Amino acid sequence: MSGGEVSEVKVRGVTVDADWLLLGGLGVLGIAFVSTLTLALSVMLYSSSPFTVVYPKFPWFLYIIYPTMQSQLNVLWVLCSSSPVVSLYVKVPWFLAPRISFPFINIGYSPFWQYISELGMGPTAYIFNTGMIITGLMAVAVFALANTVLGSSRAVNIGRITGVFGSLCLIGIGAFPMSPITLSLINPHEAFAAGFFLGVAVAAAFLGYSMTKSPVLSKVHGVLGAVVLVSAVLFLVLGFALGDIVAPVLEWLTIILLIAWLFVAGGQLFIKGITLPA
Repeated sequence: MSGGEVSEVKVRGVTVDADWLLLGGLGVLGIAFVSTLTLALSVMLYSSSPFTVVYPKFPWFLYIIYPTMQSQLNVLWVLCSSSPVVSLYVKVPWFLAPRISFPFINIGYSPFWQYISELGMGPTAYIFNTGMIITGLMAVAVFALANTVLGSSRAVNIGRITGVFGSLCLIGIGAFPMSPITLSLINPHEAFAAGFFLGVAVAAAFLGYSMTKSPVLSKVHGVLGAVVLVSAVLFLVLGFALGDIVAPVLEWLTIILLIAWLFVAGGQLFIKGITLPA
């Protein structure tokens, strides 16, 4: 950008605003960087305390052996834990139960049997939840302004709407952290998580498709966006059907693919924004 002037160039007869490409690239890369940093710090620091407040459950392989005993295994874990306050749990009124958290032995974080949201309950709760809120706020702005970079079309508008919706749900994930107990039939955190994955994945697919129509952007964005959508749908469907047997792995796979799409898309937007005016 030079002195606030708009740098517009024509590529294959299409006018491209280089300044908006640059700003869009910076915004997308910012989302990718903050989310990656939040996840990396949370995973690394999760084991920083000998005790952690986690959802009590057995490793995923025990669910394969006893797939119908998930609730019973979780209750057994609580009863057999060394927590000194377990006995208090069964004595408190039900309306106070959601405020009670127990310290369990911290054996570290494993993406093979622990959900990403569990990083928002332990010693890294403030880092994870704050990072999700900041990332969501950034993403709302970036998705809302997607038309300034990709132009106006039905696919772009669908991507913008679903992207903003998914970003607002991401803010909800941080504002309503995962809890082992809820007062309602629908856990607010789980509802926000489902909305985030579905909304952002649909946005990645439609905006990725729109990027393939741009004369200056690669078609790889459309392929990656479609892969993100397929992965998110598999996570939501199979995760609901099979639970902890496959859900954590599919959740991490979807997030990794989404972040990869953000880095690739943001990187090319940034590079094109710099090189096109020349």
